[in-house]
Amino acid sequence: MSAAELWYLECKVLKDRPGVLGEIASLLGRHRVNILAVTTGIEEVDPHKVKPSLLRFLLQVTEDSQFGIVRNSLPEIEELEVNALRKPTSLDMVSLKYGLEAVISAARDM
Repeated sequence: MSAAELWYLECKVLKDRPGVLGEIASLLGRHRVNILAVTTGIEEVDPHKVKPSLLRFLLQVTEDSQFGIVRNSLPEIEELEVNALRKPTSLDMVSLKYGLEAVISAARDM
């Protein structure tokens, strides 16, 4: 691994509960993986019905990171389903910045 690599992680929230995001952040921190950006996708726009459905992360992995352990441990968080763990694409970067839902909506308006 080079000095620092970027990775994109996308997880579907199967069961929302307090602490799910904290569990992921703790797992990443314990293994020296840096979170550069995090966004959430939501299913509802009504503030009383907001339910997160996706968590998206831009991660920085360095030589001292234990990324293999993270990769193997993520599926153990029962409330999550890992949709993607890969080198970030340009669409991943746009969805992190603006949210994938906003990108799709803007494309429909064109």
